[in-house]
Amino acid sequence: MDKLLSFLGICKKAGAIEIGEETVGAVVRKGRAVLILTASDAAKNAVKKAENYARSGNCVLIQLPYTKQTLGEMLGRRVCAIMAVTNLSMAVGLAEKLSEERETYKEAYNRLLDKYKRRKHGRRNGRSSKAIGRNANGEV
Repeated sequence: MDKLLSFLGICKKAGAIEIGEETVGAVVRKGRAVLILTASDAAKNAVKKAENYARSGNCVLIQLPYTKQTLGEMLGRRVCAIMAVTNLSMAVGLAEKLSEERETYKEAYNRLLDKYKRRKHGRRNGRSSKAIGRNANGEV
């Protein structure tokens, strides 16, 4: 599981993780959250908020096998009970690493992979029609 903690550190350096209840709530409301993660010893209230965020933001929710203190140390904080991954490809990679270690994470990995494939097929030549300044009819 050390690979997973290292991967979380990479996600943080890439700016793809938001930490804490308030910031997670903000990225969910903006529609930027893809995956919500909770610590194994997160308080019931924090887990309930994470469930609500996941439901309202159509995000995948995973409870990590690490304590708040372990996650906090890895992410440069004292503790970390809840976080959100905002980059879909990084979320898929993280879920893949988890699913390699434990079978219970396979469903979350498959949901994220499906979301990734749908998003990828909705683009032309790696760029969305919005990115190249065209509407749905192909007009500029």
